[in-house]
Amino acid sequence: MTIGIFLTPVLEEEPYLKLNMKLYKYLKNKNVKVIGITDKSQVDFCDGVILPGGFNYLDEELETIEALYEQDIPTLGICMGMQLMGIFKNGKCELLPNKKHQTTKKKAHQVQIKKDSILYEILKEETLTVNSRHNEGLVKTDLEVIAYSNDGVIEAITDSSKKFFVGIQWHFEDMDLEKNDILDYFIFCSQE
Repeated sequence: MTIGIFLTPVLEEEPYLKLNMKLYKYLKNKNVKVIGITDKSQVDFCDGVILPGGFNYLDEELETIEALYEQDIPTLGICMGMQLMGIFKNGKCELLPNKKHQTTKKKAHQVQIKKDSILYEILKEETLTVNSRHNEGLVKTDLEVIAYSNDGVIEAITDSSKKFFVGIQWHFEDMDLEKNDILDYFIFCSQE
């Protein structure tokens, strides 16, 4: 099995692309082959794809999301990855009015998870305290919203007609990488 992780652009004096090493190490420990991808031509090599967070994205990422969606390849978006999934389905992001979502705290705020959702099926919890490192939020999308923060920010989205098409706003990979139920479920769906 091969999981693709979309490479994140880092715009410094000398721009470069970066692989999320936390995700890479977790997948490698699960005996998953990992490749870095940068465009839709590479999704045919993947059994699943992760769209990690970051501060910038490549235009090719939206084209890649469309290919993943059309081919029903399991897709997991994190932070900006989730926002791009929402934008792909007629969504819109806006700057958040307060800074409580932009913090380095390990436990920043609570999210409410819909009980009849895939996220509840994975986590078995309706309320979860999560970290938060974003200054923009998804304010609308045609995808199903399955979790909100207490101040109404969209925290998770899905399309339940797909094998696995889930976006999560918080950085769950930073909360627990010894055992991560979300990543384990994603790996399981990518094996089918």
